[in-house]
Amino acid sequence: VGKYEEAISKHLESIAIKKRILGSTSNHPEVAKSLGNLAIVYEKVGRLDEAMEVNVECLEIQKKSLGPKSQDVARTLKGMGIILSEQGKVSQAVSVLNEALSITISSVGRKHRDVVAILIVCADALYLQGFHDDALGKFSEAITIMRGILGND
Repeated sequence: VGKYEEAISKHLESIAIKKRILGSTSNHPEVAKSLGNLAIVYEKVGRLDEAMEVNVECLEIQKKSLGPKSQDVARTLKGMGIILSEQGKVSQAVSVLNEALSITISSVGRKHRDVVAILIVCADALYLQGFHDDALGKFSEAITIMRGILGND
């Protein structure tokens, strides 16, 4: 836990520096990137509410600076879906993950590893909440896409 606390401190310092250089209300993608990294560390140490709060700020910046349909937005939504799932908020998690999936498919197409990753996260969320049939459907879809990418062998 000590190294994670140090990482949190360094991320906060990095964000403060970037905001000082780029403006305290900066909507710069570099600020969003640092916020996203901080959210990952918060999530790793179980500080889920803080991770979600930071992700919300990150998402707002990404939507303003990169557009609402960017892959960075989709990745942040995926992270938020993971956190919501860990908090037991499966319906919210699935909704956020479906938004991430829609953005990703429109951006990179259906046959892409990012689509597979989101489907697997969604399936995990559904499975952990007891929605086994729905989870199986998402896992099956992910496998079908992976076979299309890699082949059957």
